Amino acid sequence: MPPLPTSMQPESKMNRQNYFERMLCAKLDVCCRRRIYEQLVNSCVSGYAYRGLGLIASQNGNQQEALRHLKSASIALPTEPTIRNDYGYVLMQSGEHSSALHEFLTAVELAPDYRQAANNLIMLLYQQGDTAKAQVFAKQFGVATEEMQQLKNLALENNGAMP
Repeated sequence: MPPLPTSMQPESKMNRQNYFERMLCAKLDVCCRRRIYEQLVNSCVSGYAYRGLGLIASQNGNQQEALRHLKSASIALPTEPTIRNDYGYVLMQSGEHSSALHEFLTAVELAPDYRQAANNLIMLLYQQGDTAKAQVFAKQFGVATEEMQQLKNLALENNGAMP
């Protein structure tokens, strides 16, 4: 495969992260994104490349492939809360609740203001029927009562869709 154009090569850690966030949201077709991420798995941005591959696999319904890539991303970038959250979410969808709990707790420990990880943690606790812990974390993260109800409803909906 041809190398990534110089204009697309991220220079600093912040630029790399912003680049990959933009690329995830870009309207490139899946094959193009996958090809770019595959080119980057053996580079200094391999963790972000594995994350991209994991998110693509998850979006395509391939949970096992998503788990494999997101685990690799987590190993490459163990202190990146977005990766820990994404890995936790796919673990939760796969029914691996104890591993998902660990990933969400790690994500909120790394980034206490990371609301998506906090919401996923609360939703997981609701799925497990641990309303008391869900409420404790909701209070800790400042989640409003209305938002808690939405998370509880999502958890109930997702429980029916779990393997």
